[in-house]
Amino acid sequence: MKALFSLILVFSIGSSLGFAAKEDKKNRKDRPLRKAKAAKIDISEASAKIDQFIEAGYKEHKVTGHDIVNDETFVRRIYLGIAGRIPSVAETRNFLNSDYPEKRQRLVRDLLNSEAYVSHHYNFWADVLRINRNLGNNGAASEAAYRLWLKDSLRQNKPYDQFVHEMVSAKGLIWENGAVGYYQRDRGMPLDNMSNTVRTFLGVRLECAQCHNHPFDKWTQMDYFKMAAFTYGVGGNRYNTPNRSGLGTYVKEERVKQFQEAVGMENFPRITSESALKK
Repeated sequence: MKALFSLILVFSIGSSLGFAAKEDKKNRKDRPLRKAKAAKIDISEASAKIDQFIEAGYKEHKVTGHDIVNDETFVRRIYLGIAGRIPSVAETRNFLNSDYPEKRQRLVRDLLNSEAYVSHHYNFWADVLRINRNLGNNGAASEAAYRLWLKDSLRQNKPYDQFVHEMVSAKGLIWENGAVGYYQRDRGMPLDNMSNTVRTFLGVRLECAQCHNHPFDKWTQMDYFKMAAFTYGVGGNRYNTPNRSGLGTYVKEERVKQFQEAVGMENFPRITSESALKK
């Protein structure tokens, strides 16, 4: 995702930042998803290729490009774009006083590998995915697991296709697989979940076809419910699902374990009331 983000910044900052190499998509559906792996990019080569694309677009549309921004403007924009804040006085001085010829590329690389990038872009994705604490039983802990999974995905520079696939195909226990939070967020509302999935990842407002054929697009009500059938059976709100029953079992086992460690012996009677004490 960082390579994609770098490409977007090229147009807003006026300096080439990174390049995502083209991938052969032939028979892609038959290939397993690759593990998250940071791409190794030759900055100079990538910059030259991006410049070629931009210059070709300028020539085709008869547009005159802006001059490359000065260092003062660049450092402010790059911090706002990647870290979500303006640079400190010390950070600004260090950058402006540096005579390293590729200091812009190095600053971009350093910021993309920082926790500031993770935090700033977590805010973006948390908004898109509508993360909140209302995730059913033990909602705060479930929200934390979902939140940590998202931050780890950003930290690992997880490929976008893998990032989305892990959410829409998520299963298991949320503390073992935080991506399960994607369905727990809309537990009991499978149609809303599907509508948001289509809008977020396909860019289609399919929900307008839930009650009738879409008034402005080609989608029919039948199309809507055919799409809904893919995830309608996801049981994020049923108490007999592994998520909920597993949570209860886990909590009980942890309490017993802590109690036994505290008293120093197994099967020690647990006194929870006056009547139990008398017995």
